[in-house]
Parts: sequence; structure tokens; C-alpha cells
Amino acid sequence: MMTAEHIKEALSLRYIELIAASNGYKTSSSYPDYGTDLDVIEIGYRTENGRKRYAQTGRELKFQLKATTTNSIT
Repeated sequence: MMTAEHIKEALSLRYIELIAASNGYKTSSSYPDYGTDLDVIEIGYRTENGRKRYAQTGRELKFQLKATTTNSIT
């Protein structure tokens, strides 16, 4: 059974993965994490013989995610 904190973390992780993938980036995550929740890796391409060849550019971002909710209306 997942705790509320684990559910919030999983939702925030998947949301960022979705945004990254829709913009052409590769993602990598591991569980359990030890400081880094998500790596977002840039993918570039070059044209060889009329075909696109995709490869990692070597640039990446490492994220530590925190999900909180506040239910207060003032």
C-alpha cells in the first residue's frame, strides 16, 4: 500500500516525465532514489545519408522533486 506522500511523489514524477517526453527529452528515474528523483536528458540529432540519427547530447538536468498540497482559502 502506498502512503499519501508516495502517491504525491509518483504523480509529480510522472507529470514531469510527460512534459519532458512531449518536448523530445529522455527521462531516467530509479527507485529507491538517493537524492536524485529524475534525470532529464537532452536528445539531439544529425542528418546522415538523408536520415536523422538521434543521440544523447551529454546535457542533462537532475531533479529532486517535492510534492505538497495546501488547502487554505483566504
